[in-house]
Formats: sequence, structure tokens, C-alpha cells
Amino acid sequence: MEQLRYPRGCVGDRHRDPPRDASCGEIMRQLNFLLFFALCLALALFSIENTQPVGINIIPGFQAEAPLSIELLLAVGTGAILAWMFSLWDQLQRQIESWKAQRELKLQSQKIEELEKALAELQAAQQNAAESSAESPSARTASTADKTVPEPETSTDTVDTQKPAEASPEESQPEQTA
Repeated sequence: MEQLRYPRGCVGDRHRDPPRDASCGEIMRQLNFLLFFALCLALALFSIENTQPVGINIIPGFQAEAPLSIELLLAVGTGAILAWMFSLWDQLQRQIESWKAQRELKLQSQKIEELEKALAELQAAQQNAAESSAESPSARTASTADKTVPEPETSTDTVDTQKPAEASPEESQPEQTA
């Protein structure tokens, strides 16, 4: 029996394999159709051959009697509905995860924009400071001169504790008035 060959990435785990291309999707749709068609054909042929009534115990004390083909169609239909509901549930969960991821991505993008804006403001401020210091080197030296504070003079308001020198004799003589 000849094996079917699939394009790279068509079969296997979707999380590990590379993304599927358009031709792969077409092949998968064809295979799904063929499988579904074969199952329906087998069910139809089985139903045609088995028309005798059969009893089914649904719950204790309640028995239903119907042709086997009808019961089989009901069973297959119930299974198909349950599989479809499970598929919807799975798609809903994936959609919710996708919404959460999109919301998180949007929040991260907003945060990145805020941080980039703050970075641009800081870089502009830094550039302005560098330009102002580069434009006026004399102002820079003057500003450094202004920044040097002279040491405060210590006030020496001390009282002379030395004895005054003796007055000269001329000063100590009273003025004579003549």
C-alpha cells in the first residue's frame, strides 16, 4: 500500500512544527472530507442491512424499542454534537487566551511607549545641559568661581590683656600753663 506524503509541517504537533502553508490546509481538508464521507457511507450501508427493531434500556425501568439503524444514527448524531460542543469549547478557550494575550501585548506596548517618551525627555534634558555647558566655558569658570566660598574671617574682638606701656614722661607731666 502506498503511503501518503504530506508537505513539511502538515502532520504532527502544531506547537512544535513550523506553521502550515496553504497547500497543507487544502490536503487536510480533503483528508477530513474523505474520512467523513467513508464514515457516513459505512453508516448508511449498515443501516440499510439492519432494520429489525432492537430494545434499548435507557434508564432502569424504561426501555425504548426502535430499528437498529435509527438507534445507530441517534448515537452517532449525539457523538457528533458532543464533539462539536467540545470543539466550540476549545475554540472559546483559545479565543479567551488570545484576547488576554492581545490585552497584555497592548499594555506592554503602552508601557514601552511611556518608557521611550521618558527616555527621550531625559536624553533631551541631558543634551541641553551638555550644550549649555559647552557653549559658555567662561560662564562655566565664573560659575565655579562663584561656587568657591571664601573662608570666613575669624573675628578677634579680644580685649587687650597686656598692660599698657608706661606713659612717656612727657605725657605723664601735667600741662603747665603759664
